Amino acid sequence: MKSLRIFILFALVFVMVFSSSSVSLAKQSVHKNLAPNPSFEKANKEKLLPAGWILGEPWCCNAGTFSWVTGNAYDGKYSISVSDVPLTEGAVWRTQEPLHLYPVDVYTFSVYMKGDIDTFAIMQVYSVDANGNLIDPMTVGFGTFNNSTWTYNEINFSPPAGAVGSYLVLGAAANGLPTTGTIYFDNVSLKLNY
Repeated sequence: MKSLRIFILFALVFVMVFSSSSVSLAKQSVHKNLAPNPSFEKANKEKLLPAGWILGEPWCCNAGTFSWVTGNAYDGKYSISVSDVPLTEGAVWRTQEPLHLYPVDVYTFSVYMKGDIDTFAIMQVYSVDANGNLIDPMTVGFGTFNNSTWTYNEINFSPPAGAVGSYLVLGAAANGLPTTGTIYFDNVSLKLNY
């Protein structure tokens, strides 16, 4: 009987210690930025693009002019930009790899924008299943911006059921007219909400 009490006491202490650690780790991860290279400061291996980000999407939006810009940044030295958006197809940057997010959780995707482009600036999240197929719904936000100051934009979303990965997308939408100007993006954030 005495050894049973000692075992129960040990088990309770074990559960309390590891439960406390799990809660602490969960709270820390809530505040962690899950976006890759959020200020675009690190280069990819080829030193041509910001690490963790690529041009276009597999099915569209890879025309236009894409730049990894130095000297016009909200945070650090670098930002990304889009200009010369085609008449019928948007121009976007997206995360190179899908981010492994949980469908039951709510996330906030935010970015600072600045520019004078004469079309819609977009921020989008799309998710894929285990075979890489798109899963609806996509989350799309249209950013507000101006040419003199960096403007904060955010969207909240939950990945749909069945999603195994989600991509972050930043760019400009086609509006059926020739575009002028440039839109800049910097200081991306993806955080888990409580």
